[in-house]
Amino acid sequence: MAIRVFVYSLLFLSVLSVLLSSDTKSIEEKQEERPLLTFHDSTLYVIGKDGIESMVNSKKALRYKNRDVLLDGKLVSKVKNEPNLVDSVNANIILKIEDNLTFMNDVNYTRGDFITLKTDQLDYDLKRKIAKNTTSFKGNYHGDSLKGTNLYLDLNKSIIKAKKSHFKINMN
Repeated sequence: MAIRVFVYSLLFLSVLSVLLSSDTKSIEEKQEERPLLTFHDSTLYVIGKDGIESMVNSKKALRYKNRDVLLDGKLVSKVKNEPNLVDSVNANIILKIEDNLTFMNDVNYTRGDFITLKTDQLDYDLKRKIAKNTTSFKGNYHGDSLKGTNLYLDLNKSIIKAKKSHFKINMN
């Protein structure tokens, strides 16, 4: 009889200690990691008074409380003041936090038919329209090749800067 009371008291104490030691904060953090919305094979159109201004396409779109994540995404937008000029960026992962976009893994940027850039990572500020990265990149500008690191691309002023850059001019 005494052994049975002892075993039951040990069982009761162990269950009580497990319940008291569980951290409610970790439960809240796990719930925050779940996306609020999920779309598969999604397309988003931004329509302005002049028609479609931009299009976002992705295999999977995840909306979290403080960020958006697009998997296998593509962003296409018209350039203001240039009706026939289009910017396009594809990446395996696109992360949007507030007004900043981060393109990761196999990033391809094109502007019209005269600029192409390929890199593994690109950060873009939507307000200032400036793209930057800290990794190596390859690109073409009007048929001439450009390679380097630490890209700085100002789309407002049409400025391209880079460190360790190598620019080959095609004379043909």
